[in-house]
Amino acid sequence: MPILNSHARGTSSVLVVAGDAGLRQTIRTTLGPTGFVFEEAGSGIEATARVLRGSYHLALIGLGEKNCAGFEICSQLRAVSPKLGIVLIGSGDGLEDEIRAIEAGADDCVSVPFASAR
Repeated sequence: MPILNSHARGTSSVLVVAGDAGLRQTIRTTLGPTGFVFEEAGSGIEATARVLRGSYHLALIGLGEKNCAGFEICSQLRAVSPKLGIVLIGSGDGLEDEIRAIEAGADDCVSVPFASAR
């Protein structure tokens, strides 16, 4: 079952979490034309606060250079919002990142760079 379907576009909120502002911008630029509503958080503390205050359908979490933070953020968000869809965006470390992501509570893990289908 897809985390977000085409019927939810325009009404679904996606939280983009990454310490790297460039990665947040790339995600928004790449996925912007999909019609989803995007908000950003630059830290785990900010992401958790936003999830507690708002109603998000999906969180996209960048692992960045210090991967541990992304896994910790994932665990925190899963604890405060069990039904939230969570996808971690890794640096291309493959299977190890995917296993750790699932263990942290993510629904999926994808690697950068990723290309948009235009």
